Amino acid sequence: MRVLLVQQGFWKALKGKDALPAMLSDEEKEDLLEPAHSAIRLSLANEVLREIVDEDTAARLWLKLES
Repeated sequence: MRVLLVQQGFWKALKGKDALPAMLSDEEKEDLLEPAHSAIRLSLANEVLREIVDEDTAARLWLKLES
């Protein structure tokens, strides 16, 4: 999963919105965060999806998966 996120340019999104460069607009940040969240969710099996259904950001989702 990590390799996929790096390859797609989403790895920085896992640090959360506040960790993204300040020079990015809010719209640009969302353009990075939303596809990262989606890419992770699309890669998970149904059993795992049930465990993370309430996680609404890529950063929170990744933390939950790591725990």
